[in-house]
Amino acid sequence: MNSRNDSKWNDIFSFSDHNERLEHEADMISLKIVMRIEKLIEEHSLTKKEFAQKIGTSPAYITQVLRGDKRINMIFLAKVLQNFNVTFDINFYSISEIDNIELDRVFKLAKEFNESEKKNNIIDFNPSGNTKIVRFG
Repeated sequence: MNSRNDSKWNDIFSFSDHNERLEHEADMISLKIVMRIEKLIEEHSLTKKEFAQKIGTSPAYITQVLRGDKRINMIFLAKVLQNFNVTFDINFYSISEIDNIELDRVFKLAKEFNESEKKNNIIDFNPSGNTKIVRFG
């Protein structure tokens, strides 16, 4: 990466104060949960409207949550868990642990592909460890 790109990345991931950083962290936590909820909706072949009806909330709220306009709240999450008879785990890892786990996964996958394949694929990493490769072309 060149210094111009480095500067752009630094701008994207810099925060004006501690509260802004906390807001970002809260958004990222909510996003991780939203990603799992989207998978749950897909696994049950539901529309957003059907999902909203099943958990007793409005389709507009579901859209706002899935778009990231609103964060997940605990009542919403409890409704999802109760209506789909599922649970979830919370794991705490030190940042260095996550970095090492992700780096190991990246290096392992990189060994599996030659340079031409790398240009035509996106590797989708998620916290559950279920890495998938999206192929293009």
